[in-house]
Amino acid sequence: MTVTALSIRNPLSYLVCAGLKDVENRSWSTEFRERAAGRVAFRNAAIVGSVEIVEVLEKCDSPWRSAERYAWVLRNPVLFDEPVTGVKGKLRFFEVEVPDALAR
Repeated sequence: MTVTALSIRNPLSYLVCAGLKDVENRSWSTEFRERAAGRVAFRNAAIVGSVEIVEVLEKCDSPWRSAERYAWVLRNPVLFDEPVTGVKGKLRFFEVEVPDALAR
């Protein structure tokens, strides 16, 4: 199944997909309000999980919020039992194939 993905630096991608980081900071805003897969770059680049992007704010109270950035509010994280390896990342959103069982 094809899903939308976003590259997030390690270890932040694990924190996002495990539900420990509730905001992703970006220099750009987006109208995207769906589930996105989180891709991390390491020896074997991989999709480690997914999370819903529910809102984009210019200000928020999250301890993860960075000044001068848009705060993408994240909900309903899923950390995959096994990462989907060998995924080449891109800037901004991109499409990637994952097993149907992981695309929830």
